[in-house]
Amino acid sequence: MALPKYNLDEYLQYVSESKNKRLLVEGDGDYQFFSRFIEAYNTDNQKIDIDDARFLIDFGDGVGNREKVETVFSAIKNEAFAERLVCFSDRDYRGFSFEPDLEDSISCHQVNNHLIWTRGHSIENYYFDFEVLYDAITSFSSTRYRQETLVIFRENFGAIIEIASTLSLLGMEFNMLKDIRGSIDWEQFKLLDNKVVFDLASLEKKLIDRRHIKKNSPFKPRFLYWKTIVDNADVGTVRWVCHGHIGITVIWNSFEGFVFAISQKDGNENPRSEVGKAIGGVNKKNRLTACATAVVNHLKDEKLDKSNYPFNVLNLLEVV
Repeated sequence: MALPKYNLDEYLQYVSESKNKRLLVEGDGDYQFFSRFIEAYNTDNQKIDIDDARFLIDFGDGVGNREKVETVFSAIKNEAFAERLVCFSDRDYRGFSFEPDLEDSISCHQVNNHLIWTRGHSIENYYFDFEVLYDAITSFSSTRYRQETLVIFRENFGAIIEIASTLSLLGMEFNMLKDIRGSIDWEQFKLLDNKVVFDLASLEKKLIDRRHIKKNSPFKPRFLYWKTIVDNADVGTVRWVCHGHIGITVIWNSFEGFVFAISQKDGNENPRSEVGKAIGGVNKKNRLTACATAVVNHLKDEKLDKSNYPFNVLNLLEVV
């Protein structure tokens, strides 16, 4: 069944006529997270609707979902019915400084009335926690090397996020975040004495072959430059500044690369077959849904720092 589509005026009218509290988010990933997050804390069973900005139309060419959410907020903030709607958008790279040092000038959720930004770059950054990923991977990985790989994965987790953040800053500089994300694969993540080694030359070659960069591009020196910036930064800032999609891509592919390395070392005659079982052939949406479920479970069990998660949204929705 197709969901209804609204232009700006139609959506404002829709909100004004609604009797329920509403949350407007950018896309399905945000929806999957908040549907679970709200359900876990909505003990009074209040009726709260979650709207998805993908179904807002006629905002002009090139207007993304983040801009749609923030345009709706700007249009509604002075209306009498504004308290019914909470808007949640990606922070992206706002509030970060990159040179000479990597710093976070916000260090929390930015709240502007009923508009709240993600704590880090986007919704995926909430999942950059080993215990969260442990639960998610355990739920869908079928490789016989899962437990051994998770031990190595834990030991290297900080370095994995540093690689992802370095690639994020490099992608921001080169204006090629999508190209870098689409060129990352599991074969670029190797183990040397159980320490992660990232094959930058392999990534660079793939980008050259796909004509995203030229052979004489300063790709490697700029990677090393940003790596130094990341190495000298606070671990929390490294987590939150990481591009969400690049980060989650690096996480999945590093786990697969570790499975290959460990199964190969064990003498497995077909280690590539184990890579296919590393995350069980589960599609990207279901992997992130597993992460969302794990976050909510850990929050309910008070195993995560609640200040890092968007309880401001629940407060404005009067859930907690």
